[in-house]
Amino acid sequence: MADWLRRARVGALERGEILVRRDLSPVSITQLAHYCAAVGVTDPIHYDHQSAAEAGFNGIPVNGSLRIAWMTQAVYDLVDEPDRLERLSCRHKGSVYVGQSETVEV
Repeated sequence: MADWLRRARVGALERGEILVRRDLSPVSITQLAHYCAAVGVTDPIHYDHQSAAEAGFNGIPVNGSLRIAWMTQAVYDLVDEPDRLERLSCRHKGSVYVGQSETVEV
């Protein structure tokens, strides 16, 4: 059994403790467009500079569900039996834009 899991079961994990940290490569506009097309995201802020600017963004924001997918993958890589995972939640601490890197912490 993983040490972090044993500590979680006895309540010894500290709130805010980082178990996994991943520095991800910047997303290109092409990658974001492919992701949005695959999952049916049609909001133009994710591919049109003017729409993003009119919505108050400083660039084209990476879709939140893509960011959640990265976090979910980090969790799945951490646990021995990912199919036993019952609930997963996350919090975005700000926007990530096309061309920026992102750090995922679990």
